[in-house]
Amino acid sequence: MTRDHWLEKFLNIYWLRPENAVWRANNCKVLQDIKFGEPSLDLSCGDGVFSFLLAGGNFDTEFDIFGATQNLHKFFDNEDIYNATHHNYNPQITDRPEYQITVGTDWKQSLLDKAEVLDFYDGLIVHDNNDPLSFKSNRFETVFSNSVYWVHNVDLHLSEIARVTDSND
Repeated sequence: MTRDHWLEKFLNIYWLRPENAVWRANNCKVLQDIKFGEPSLDLSCGDGVFSFLLAGGNFDTEFDIFGATQNLHKFFDNEDIYNATHHNYNPQITDRPEYQITVGTDWKQSLLDKAEVLDFYDGLIVHDNNDPLSFKSNRFETVFSNSVYWVHNVDLHLSEIARVTDSND
């Protein structure tokens, strides 16, 4: 897919934050040819929307990710607008992804609640990436993480990713 195709997909849902759409479209353009082997782990999956779209899923054009936010008036005060759970959160899926991810983790239950609605992850677990992972060594063939910049101890985080990644290739 072209960068413009990815950008259109993300601008549709991130209309309020077009810079996020540009960033995510660039990420997808770079990652689109990488195949996720199973079992797979998505560290800091958040609401799951990014990985869902990367895997080939699509939403109806009426889906508005900002419909499931709160405190928009405090956005410029660094309020986390995404840390909200709405019982009516129901993104209309037009195309299912080409694959599923075995496990998704995030440190916010409210984001995992949104990811669960996508029915894209086989399991979702609350996890802070500053702590060791609770998985056995060599558990996953693929580990995806777009959150290394959030952790305090990058060495621990990377060593944990290496530990749980199947190295028997």
